[in-house]
Formats: sequence, structure tokens, C-alpha cells
Amino acid sequence: MKEINKVLIANRAEIALRVIKTCRNLGIKTVTLYTFEERNLPQREFADESYYLEGNLLSDTYLNMDKIIQIAKDSGCDAIHPGYGFLSENAEFSQKVTDAGLIFIGPTPEHIILMGDKKGSKDKMIEIGVPVIPGYNGENQDPELLKSQADKMGYPVLIKASAGGGGKGMRIVESSQDFLAELESCKREALSSFGSDIVLIEKFITSPRHIEIQVVSDTHGNHFHFFERECSIQRRHQKIIEETPSLALGDELRKAMTDAAIKITKSINYHGAGTIELILDGNEFYFLEMNTRLQVEHPVTEMVTGFDLVELQLIAASGKAFDFTQDDIRQVGHAIECRIYAEDPDNDFMPAIGRLEYIGDAIDGVRLDTGYKNGNSITVNFDPMIAKVITWGADRDEAIGTMIAGLNHLPFEGLTTNNDYLVRILKHDAFLKGDTYTHFVKTYEEDLAPAEVYAEEIAATLAHDFLRDNILFDSFRMSGEALETRHYIVDGNELTATFKFSGVSSLIVRFFDFTFAVDIEEDALWVNDVPFHILTQKNAYIVNSKRVEAKRLVAKRSGAATGEAGDMSSPMPGKVLKVLVEAGQSVSVGDALIVMEAMKMEHTVKASRDGKVDAILVNEGQTIDGGVELVELA
Repeated sequence: MKEINKVLIANRAEIALRVIKTCRNLGIKTVTLYTFEERNLPQREFADESYYLEGNLLSDTYLNMDKIIQIAKDSGCDAIHPGYGFLSENAEFSQKVTDAGLIFIGPTPEHIILMGDKKGSKDKMIEIGVPVIPGYNGENQDPELLKSQADKMGYPVLIKASAGGGGKGMRIVESSQDFLAELESCKREALSSFGSDIVLIEKFITSPRHIEIQVVSDTHGNHFHFFERECSIQRRHQKIIEETPSLALGDELRKAMTDAAIKITKSINYHGAGTIELILDGNEFYFLEMNTRLQVEHPVTEMVTGFDLVELQLIAASGKAFDFTQDDIRQVGHAIECRIYAEDPDNDFMPAIGRLEYIGDAIDGVRLDTGYKNGNSITVNFDPMIAKVITWGADRDEAIGTMIAGLNHLPFEGLTTNNDYLVRILKHDAFLKGDTYTHFVKTYEEDLAPAEVYAEEIAATLAHDFLRDNILFDSFRMSGEALETRHYIVDGNELTATFKFSGVSSLIVRFFDFTFAVDIEEDALWVNDVPFHILTQKNAYIVNSKRVEAKRLVAKRSGAATGEAGDMSSPMPGKVLKVLVEAGQSVSVGDALIVMEAMKMEHTVKASRDGKVDAILVNEGQTIDGGVELVELA
């Protein structure tokens, strides 16, 4: 056994603070890292020590193995916790940590290599009798061969990076003619994200559920499961809502799936925390992959079992045996996690950046895991996840109700987030019934679009905007006579609104032919006896889960000044990966022009109209801002 007295956390933001929390409870000192742009993040101030990572590229900072290990040794650490992402499933890093005389809080390099390789892990599952999805995982990576294998399987098929994870390096291909283009894109993303462009092909199951089993093993041959998590609500193959228990599992199916998970950990003599990811098709399940690390969604398991999974990681890494049995692990109640992303769900989930002005407060029954504080900035250089909101209830309905209330009290003001979009999902009939599949977001795309905005909601929005920043608030209240006029664009329409206080706590708002008395209370604005809870985003407000685009106009501007003329511009800040057209080429509406990357995601900019390419205004490899014109079309 090795005592762990001081841990370096080779990660950032939310997971860094999560590990610090457990280490503090156990009396273990912590060391964190930070880059220049992270100098004001809580990860720096909450740790016992924090060290600067010089450099602008990930290869210089969070992927620089030697630098991280040297900091751990110089600061007197016994162990390194990799968190998730970055080096958490890197066998070379695990080996280097061990060779340096430090403890790697995770599995052995051999475990990471075996289970991190989708082909190798699939072969192992076939060997031990765990069901796998039909597909091709051979070594021959010739594009035409891969296409022929996909053609044999029948479409749709799924192309997956063998070394991938986190929803990256994956493409669903619907037809044979699309295969080679999607393969090239997938391989390019895989090489960029994981250093390997080897892929495998699987038959794509059309109505799958994503179920995963949490496992933890010590070094004394004790292998435990902590039940399942339902992770079927996803966008871009990445989870956004997770819950436990799953409504899809009866006792018999749950036992079969957890037994399979334990069979896997025993067969490879696994150490530490891990997740067995399974695809559920009706009552049949198939092995998908094993993540040899802690998962983003681990808090829902902690909420229903009462176990601290980070603490179990530390116990396993120190060589101690667990002092409980499988029978001691029970599911109690229901837990849900929502991931808060800096993105615009109503604009193809485009990543958003900006200053996080105000996060809000977690109400009773809500756990908030975040690595940011008021005033921090969200940039394109890291994953767009800002926070995780987790709730527990005696049953699923209670957990959902608490989550909706909790999200309404956590506005994450200052930039666009998916907060209101998550509420739309939570209120959807199919979600409430538990009919959740991995294509849920696509299937109900129209249902999940912003609802029609009514005059009362516009009145609440304008009143909120006025009250937030009017420095003459007190004088208006006292006189009740002073009047202010403001001009807005609301959901694309120009309007003029006037504001006047009436009494101590009412505001008269007029626009078009409407007049509303808005009553002011601490938690809400009341219009026509209806309470409105309002969250502020960048150029938008979320009014009782409805999105209202509202921008105050200081002066009239021409279309050119507002950027309306540039229809082939970058939808976000990011890096130009590939230019797909050349000057003189004719294009049709919908043709792919430019491939960009931001926040670890690829986005293809397409022609918004027919035309001829006059000029290419950017270069491959160039980093650009949002709104930059990319291509000139005649």
C-alpha cells in the first residue's frame, strides 16, 4: 500500500474542483495547473498550490506529459489524477507517471491500451462471450475496402475512430454515395483529436438507448458495479442529460447488463473506476466500449448510491481493499444530470463564447458542479461545457421538477447557453414517459424549437432589460412621472417601448398597441398575474423557458454596418481546417465551402445561395473570429 498525501490534478475547470472537494474531505493536499487565459479560474485558487503552464497549444500545456510529471515531482506530489479528457486514457502517460515513481489514479497502461482500442476491446468481448454490434474492425484501412464492408452491412452505418471517445471521430452514414466523404472527415477529426485515424465500421442501430454501467475495482480482486445510467439524450453524439435508474430496465435485464460489466472487469483484472457502455435495442444489449476513467456524468451515480467515486479511485490507487460488498450498493431514489454548454441549440448547437457575468444560485436539492465563477470568460480553446446541474428525488417526477426549478435559478448570464433548451427537453411528453433514444433530439427537433413568443413575454423581457441597467431607478420610483423611451429589435422586428414607474413596485411598459403593468418581486416579474422567470443570455432572454431575441438599438445602422451583407461568414470563432472550393468554381446552395473547428467540434460552412466563387478570403490553418467573411460569391 502507498499513502497518498498530495495529488496533482492534470486537468482543469469542473473536474479539477470536483477532485479537490474529495481530497479536502480526506485531508489530501492538491496541486492544480492553469494556462494564461485560466489565471482567474477557481481551479487556481481552490487548490493548495497551482502552477502556470506556459504555451498556447494543448501540446505545450495539458498534453505535455513531461512538464506535468515534473511539476508533480517538484511540488512533492505522491500521485496524479488525470480527470477526464486530455491524458486520462493515455497509456503512455500512465506508464510515464509510474516510471517517475508516482501513482497514476486510474488503471494500468495495459488496461488503457486494451479497452481504449475499439477493435481490440471488441475482439476481447467476443472472446469472453459479451455480445457486440455486427461490423468490421479489421486492420485494412483502404477506403474502398471500408466502403465495400459498409455496403455489405447495409445502411445506415456508423464510422468510429478506434481510439476515439467523447462523441468525437464518429459519423453516421445514410447512403453509399456519402461514405467516402464522411470517412475522410472522420479520419481527419480522429487524427487531430486522438493521433490515430484508424476507424471501424458498425451497423447503426436505428432506435438505440445508450446505457452504461459504472464499475470500480480494487487491486485485491474485488469488482463491483454501481448500477446503470441512462445517457440517451445526446447531441452530436455527446450526452447532455443523464439519469439513473433507467426506465427501460426491469430487474432481469438490469442484472444481465451489470453481470456482463462485472464479467468484463474480472476477465481483464481491472483496477480503478471505469464505465462499460452498452447499446440497448429492445431487450437486446451490445458492448459499445469501455471508458477507463471517471465519467462526466458520475454524480448521478453518487446521488443514488451514496458512494463518492473519486474517493474510491483514491482507495484503489493506494492499493487498499474496499470494505464493502455488492449487496451494500443500492439504488435509492432517482437522479438526473444536465450539462450546461456555451452553445446555441437553436443555431445548430454552434459554440458560444463570452464573459460569464452571473451564474446564479443552486436551490435546495440541486448540486452544481462547475469550474467557473462570475466574471470568467469562455473561450474557443477548451470544451464548451460550463457546468453540470444534478438533482435527486424520491422518484423521477420529483427529480425532474427540482431540475426545472434549479435551471431557472441558474441563468449563466452573459453568453448563450443550452439552459432553456434543456428545460424544453425535460418538459417534453416523450421524455416524461421515459421514451428516450439517442436520436431523441433529432426526432423531436420541431417540438424542441423555441415556442411562439407572446406580448406578455415581450413585456417581461423589456421590463427586465430596463430594470437591470437603468441608473435612474430610484428617481423613477419616487416621482412616477419620468418616462424613458427605448428602441429594440425583438425576434427580428423593430419596436419602440416606453417605461414609467407606477407606485412603488409596478412598471408601465408600452409598445405597439399594448400596455402592461409589470409588478416587480424579488424572484419574478408578474404580467397579468402570471410570474415570469427570466435568464439573460447574449442578445437574448429566456422567459419561462422561451427564448426571446432582444437587442437594444442605440442608433439606426445600415444593413452593411450590422453585418447583414455577409452571408458566407464564419458562424463562430475557430480554426479553418479545410477549404473545399477554389476561385472560379461554381457552387449551388448547400454546397460545402469551408470546414472549421472550434471547441473540439467540426462545422461545415455551406453556400447560402447559388453563385461563382470570386475569392477565398481565408487560409487553411488560420484562426479567425466569428462573423469573418470566408468566401466571396458572384
